[in-house]
Amino acid sequence: MFQKNHEKSTLDFCLRSYAKLGTVYHFRERLSNLYESRNSESRTITPLLIEWCDSAEQTEISVLKDFAATLRSYGRSIGQIF
Repeated sequence: MFQKNHEKSTLDFCLRSYAKLGTVYHFRERLSNLYESRNSESRTITPLLIEWCDSAEQTEISVLKDFAATLRSYGRSIGQIF
């Protein structure tokens, strides 16, 4: 239990100390949550991915912008992937 708490504390410290890392980490978490909820009947995944990409591009973090462009390049097939 101590090890897990220490790891979480270390992660939290790093994410607070390095703003871009924290932003990228949180975007990764959001994308992971989208993937996990892909079978939800409430909304299709495509509009949520478009929203994720729009938000990622607004961060001005190159790795997020590049990944958003990659996701967008998949076009219609992205719904089939997720």
